[in-house]
Amino acid sequence: MNPLFYSFGLMLLVLGPISGGAVRAEDVSLRPEDFIPVIQSRAMTERLDELAAVFENDPEAVASLVDNEIGGRIAMQRYARAMVEAGAAARLGQQWALLIADPDSLGRPVFQDGGVRFPLAANAGFATGAMMTALKDDQEAAERFARGADISTPVAGEAASEWLMKAAAPLSRPARAAFGSAMRAGAHQE
Repeated sequence: MNPLFYSFGLMLLVLGPISGGAVRAEDVSLRPEDFIPVIQSRAMTERLDELAAVFENDPEAVASLVDNEIGGRIAMQRYARAMVEAGAAARLGQQWALLIADPDSLGRPVFQDGGVRFPLAANAGFATGAMMTALKDDQEAAERFARGADISTPVAGEAASEWLMKAAAPLSRPARAAFGSAMRAGAHQE
């Protein structure tokens, strides 16, 4: 596994700040459970570097929160849009790559409520769908996102949903279905 995934401090150094001001791991006072409330506040744009650091430190926890908490979908969509508007689509792509980096974990089934579920695949799919809303009509941002995520860019005429769904290809059919269904839910806009 890439050393980038092991060291939060190194990750911030490699990914860099959005606003130009340095953000060190010890300076981040936010926790994953603060992600949605900060986005819902007026301080979101001022704290975008901190929000990015929270996502990078624990992408699974943030994805779980935005998938399972009231207001999570809209919060994640606002976050992705703010990242794109701040010129940080490549960094958003790097964050997405962290989220989907371990297909074995994403595809791990959990027996719950009398059935088999794939909660990590669903959480990742939900966050992917929310990110997709900031990319679907902006080819330049999608290309920067792809470079950051180290994936191919969308081909002409390819829907953003088809393009990002390719990330679920290594998953089993049921885990892919959970990812895809949650991705559509995360992309829903009112």
